[in-house]
Amino acid sequence: MGMLGDTIRLCSKDLKPFSVSFGIYFMAFAMFGFMLFNTELESYGTFTGTLEALFAFSLGDYDYESFVVR
Repeated sequence: MGMLGDTIRLCSKDLKPFSVSFGIYFMAFAMFGFMLFNTELESYGTFTGTLEALFAFSLGDYDYESFVVR
């Protein structure tokens, strides 16, 4: 655990700005998705649902069929 702690301590200087910028971009992308799909898709009906759907989408778990326009 000592090596892991040292590694995290050394990279925390670089991770802080990355985390802030990632959070800003993720929230902006989520807001755009919410405004675009909230009336069309059930999982994007609330902003919290949009955040959950985008997080699942980034992990590769998404429902492609719900995006198909019929």
